[in-house]
Amino acid sequence: MTAHATQHAPKDQYLAVHNALNANGAPDWVKALRVKGAEAFKRAELPNTRIEEWRQTNIASIVNTPYQPLSSAGAHGLTEEDVAPLLFHETGMTELVFVDGYYAPELSKAAPQAGVHAGGLAEAITAGNDVVQRHLGAQLREEGAYPQLNSALIQDGAFVHAGRGVRVEHPIHFVFVTSRHGEATALHPRNLVVLEEGAEADVIMDYVSL
Repeated sequence: MTAHATQHAPKDQYLAVHNALNANGAPDWVKALRVKGAEAFKRAELPNTRIEEWRQTNIASIVNTPYQPLSSAGAHGLTEEDVAPLLFHETGMTELVFVDGYYAPELSKAAPQAGVHAGGLAEAITAGNDVVQRHLGAQLREEGAYPQLNSALIQDGAFVHAGRGVRVEHPIHFVFVTSRHGEATALHPRNLVVLEEGAEADVIMDYVSL
């Protein structure tokens, strides 16, 4: 009975957020991806020392902490000055800033290049981007509870697409900023990078806390 409670109590809070997300507006294909992830998450065992990959890692504090996923972006209150030390500021470089898992275009800097799209995943979904619809979720091969949980809560993240044979001239920099202090908050950004045949790109990812 104790083992059952340990496994399911942490899951319930995440699944409640999943249910709320799918009750709101989203394309049917995104909702289907979330449902597929949620069903796999229900079946998956949370990491523990009985699983070989986690045998040497004690993550009880993570599994048992009642983290609350953010269901919307909200107001972050950050300014360009706040994130300036986190950026490279190199000419021609695209730097995409995400605050608490959500794309912040007002803090980002895009350097346009023919054949290249770089921006937020949610924006691309809303715009009906067919590349996102073809590839989102199709490349997920990793098994386990947390990758499936990420699918169950898909909302935003980074999206990069380079067309056939395109060489992205400058690195693309993703900066994921956690701005919340002292809160048990779970962030679940999903990043999708699609390089068509012969395309090349350098992607740098930084995860930082203020």
